[in-house]
Amino acid sequence: MKELLKNTSLFENLNDSELTNIADIAIQRSYPAGTELFKQGDSGDTFYVVISGSVKVFNITKDGQEKIIAIFRSGQSFGEFALIDGEPRSASATTMEDSVFIIITRETFFRLLKKNFSLSQKLIELLVKRLRRTNEQVMDLVFLDARTQTIKTLITLANEHGQREEGTVKLNVPVTPAEIASLAGIPQDMAEEVIRELLHRQVLIRRHNFYYLNTAALLNK
Repeated sequence: MKELLKNTSLFENLNDSELTNIADIAIQRSYPAGTELFKQGDSGDTFYVVISGSVKVFNITKDGQEKIIAIFRSGQSFGEFALIDGEPRSASATTMEDSVFIIITRETFFRLLKKNFSLSQKLIELLVKRLRRTNEQVMDLVFLDARTQTIKTLITLANEHGQREEGTVKLNVPVTPAEIASLAGIPQDMAEEVIRELLHRQVLIRRHNFYYLNTAALLNK
């Protein structure tokens, strides 16, 4: 448990004693793909650290469409907002593949923040980063066309969750065209059209439910 915590960005600066204290009170859970961890509007009494697998955090629009806010993988955490302000969950979360989490309760979380300034500082940096990303997404929706938004979403996934393999970057989350459209904030048919084009030009490659981005082809074409 301690080694798992040390490999997460939120806890990487804590010393051995602090990690031991967290490990003693944290809970480890495994969930299969498609498990709903929480719903928008639920009370927020826990937050999650991803050990393996992936999870999507999303809202449901008034017309019933899913809008993905972010995807989290190994070493990342989510669900902190509701713990901090005590308000209901602002989004829902569902596993995208078989996943393992470390779960920490609200009471434990605040006790940790009081004792560890470095953890508080790391949390602030994390929340500011997410706020900046949200602002960037709003600007993209205003100024970028559907094709550019789709390509930028693919590049963002490659930067955040990519793994280099044989001249390509594997998008190491099993996203579907619908989920790419949701992340980009555009209609699914538009994203699918762009994806088909990129696949035809071999800028994008599909293997075993994962996309691979051929960055050389993207730059050359």
